[in-house]
Amino acid sequence: MSVNPGATGVFQVPSADPAVAECTTLSCELGAVATEPGAVTAVVLVGLVAFLAFAYVRDATDDCRRERTRVLAERDAFESFADRVSSLEPAPP
Repeated sequence: MSVNPGATGVFQVPSADPAVAECTTLSCELGAVATEPGAVTAVVLVGLVAFLAFAYVRDATDDCRRERTRVLAERDAFESFADRVSSLEPAPP
């Protein structure tokens, strides 16, 4: 019985120097930051807070506009009342 030699394999150990140099450009750095979960979470939270703030500012602006209209109407009504009162004859003593 003879033993047939199997296929021979060659294993190579890579050298200590990486075959591909690391990316050091600004786009690579931004890509690395953009994929960090903490950075993504922070951006989402800041966006959510900004959205809510703008929504409340818009509502507050509408409320102020309605209040201003109400105050002006009240002032006009008071001026009309004051004119009517001033046109009355005083009661004799």
